[in-house]
Amino acid sequence: LIQPSMMPYWERALEKFSEQRYGHYLLMLLPQLEHGLRRVFAVVNNCPHRMLTAESSVLYTTFDEILSPTLQDGTTNQMSSELGNAHLELLLDILVHPDGPRV
Repeated sequence: LIQPSMMPYWERALEKFSEQRYGHYLLMLLPQLEHGLRRVFAVVNNCPHRMLTAESSVLYTTFDEILSPTLQDGTTNQMSSELGNAHLELLLDILVHPDGPRV
């Protein structure tokens, strides 16, 4: 899941964690989480063109879309099948819901 070119980011984040600098650790890993989820989204939904990074002329795949139950074309998003509903709900609580986790 982790691309070799991303390993320096993960290693640096783990250094921050071992230094008990948890805020820095999380800030470094959030883009890695987004990248990894975007890659899984593109593979399980058979849309490799959605693996692109942010460009002003191209629709960017966001957490809202990655975690949505349906794709823009109305078909079922396969992320729930891949991650499981519990993990999907956790990610929605942490990343999408404006009021934070639903407890």
